[in-house]
Amino acid sequence: MVSMCFSTRYDYVEIRDGNSEKADLLGKHCSNIAPPAIISSGPVLLIRFVSDYAHQGAGFSLRYEIFKTGESDIHNGKSVHHTRQIH
Repeated sequence: MVSMCFSTRYDYVEIRDGNSEKADLLGKHCSNIAPPAIISSGPVLLIRFVSDYAHQGAGFSLRYEIFKTGESDIHNGKSVHHTRQIH
């Protein structure tokens, strides 16, 4: 688990390796510093924004990349790669 939070008293983003709140915790992030790359073990990540509701701010920004690997995913000699940014 990667954690950028020394305290979760305020807002934070929690990332889990699966589609439930019981899935393995990959990280809790609450600073304006981007965490290192987080790689899932499968096709699903749960991303949950938790707010204390007491302090208002800009929220959070998320950038993710999707990499598909393996011979069946090669198209014209290149692996499939998608990048998105959410504000």
